[in-house]
Amino acid sequence: ALELQLKNGYYDLILIQSNLLALLYTHLDDEQSAMDHFFRALKLAKINENHMMLSAIYANLGSLYLKQGAYDQASSTFASSYEAFKTAIHNSDNVNTTEEVFQLNSAMLAFYQKDYTQALHIINPLINIALQKKDPTTYTEGLILQGKIYASLGKVEKVIEKIELLCSLSFSTFTPLNCFEANMDLLELCFLSGYLEPVPEIFQNSYQYARTLKLPNKWVTFYDYLIQLSKYTKNESFLEEAYENYYFWSCKQDSFIKHARLTRINNMNALYRARKNKEKTYKVRKELRDMAVKDELTQLANRYGLNQYVKYTFQMAKVEQLPFTVLLLDVDYFKEYNDTYGHLQGDHCLRKLSQILASFTEKTGFAARYGGDEFILIFINKTLEEMERYARTILDAVTKLEIEHSASKASPYVSVTIGGVQCVPSTSSDFLDYIHAADNALYFIKRSTRNNYYFETHC
Repeated sequence: ALELQLKNGYYDLILIQSNLLALLYTHLDDEQSAMDHFFRALKLAKINENHMMLSAIYANLGSLYLKQGAYDQASSTFASSYEAFKTAIHNSDNVNTTEEVFQLNSAMLAFYQKDYTQALHIINPLINIALQKKDPTTYTEGLILQGKIYASLGKVEKVIEKIELLCSLSFSTFTPLNCFEANMDLLELCFLSGYLEPVPEIFQNSYQYARTLKLPNKWVTFYDYLIQLSKYTKNESFLEEAYENYYFWSCKQDSFIKHARLTRINNMNALYRARKNKEKTYKVRKELRDMAVKDELTQLANRYGLNQYVKYTFQMAKVEQLPFTVLLLDVDYFKEYNDTYGHLQGDHCLRKLSQILASFTEKTGFAARYGGDEFILIFINKTLEEMERYARTILDAVTKLEIEHSASKASPYVSVTIGGVQCVPSTSSDFLDYIHAADNALYFIKRSTRNNYYFETHC
C-alpha cells in the first residue's frame, strides 16, 4: 500500500501511515522497525513542511529514546518537537499534540534521570491543568507518573492515594492498548507500594484487554506481572501455569521479532538486487530520455523538456502563490559571429555558454535552449533582487570566457543580453504570458544597449 501511494504521490498519507507504523512497532517492542519508520516519517514531514506532524513524530521518537535509556537524545528530540510545534500554524491532520504533551515528556525525562524534584515541579500543575481541560489521557498519565515519583521517594501513602484515584477513573475513552498499559502501570504501583487490594480486579481487566489486543508482547508483560505477584504473595498455586504461558508467549514474541528482522533483511537484499538491475539499464534509459528532452548540441533541455518541466512547476507556483521568473537570453550579434568565425566555431561558442547556464541553474533553477542562440532560464520563489544579481553574474561569467568577437558592437568578446519577467502568477495566468513578457523585456533592452539586462514585474 505504501509503495502504491508513493507511486501516486500521496506523500501526506504516506507520512501519517509511516508514523502510525512506527508507533505500532514500538508497541510490539520491535524498536529497529519503529526507528526505520520514524526516520522515514521525519524525512517526509520535513519535505512537506508539515510542522505539526513533525512535532508529533519527534515526540514519539523521543519517547522511544527514553525507553531505550538514551536520555540526551530524548532531550534533544523533545526540544525539536517543541520547536516544530511552535512553528506550526495549521493542524489539518488533527494531530493530537498540545503544550501539555511536551510538559509530560519533560516530566518523564526528569523522572528517568532521577531528578524527582524537577519532575514533581512539572507534573503537579500539569495534572490540575489536564483536569480543568478534561484531558483524560494527560490526567491519567500524569497521575501514574506522579505515583512512580512518590514510590521512588519512598512516600507509600501518597502512592496508595494515587492508586485509589486511578482505580476510580473510567477508561471508557481509552483504546484497549492504552487501557492495558495503564493497568500494567497500576500493577507496578501496587507492587512498589505493597498495596495489593485492587490487584485482582486490575489483573482481570488486564486479561480482557490482552485478549482483545492479541499481541504476544502484551501477554508476556501480563504473565511477567503474574509471576511477580506469585513471588510477592508467596502463592505458588498459579505459578506453574504463569511460567508456561510466559514461555509460550515469549516464543511467539521472539518469532515475531525474528520474522520482522528476516523481512527487513529480505527487503534489503531485494532492494540491492533491484538497484543492481537498475544500474544495468540506467545508461540506456538515460540516453533515450536525454534524446527526448535534451538539445543535442548544448545538452540543455529542449522545447519538449521545457514543456515537461513547466507543466508541473508553473502550476505549483500558481497554487502556492510563489514568485515565478522567466529569463530569455540571446547572444549579441551572433549572426555576425557565425559569418566571421564560421558555424563550427559558433556551435563551440553555444556549448561554452550552455555550460555556464547549466552550472548556474543546477541547484537553483532550470535552463533550456529555446532556439538558435536563444536560451530560457526559469526560477521559482526568488526575489527580484536575487534575480538581478543572477543576471549580472551571468553577464560577467560569459564575458570572462573571453571568446573573441571582433564583429560585435557591444564588446570585444562574446556577450549576452537578458530580458526577464518576475511576478506571482494569477489564477488566469498562462506560461506563454511570461514568455511574451520576457520577450518584450529583451526587445526593450536591445533597442538601447547590449550586454545588459532588463526585468518586467508584471505579465
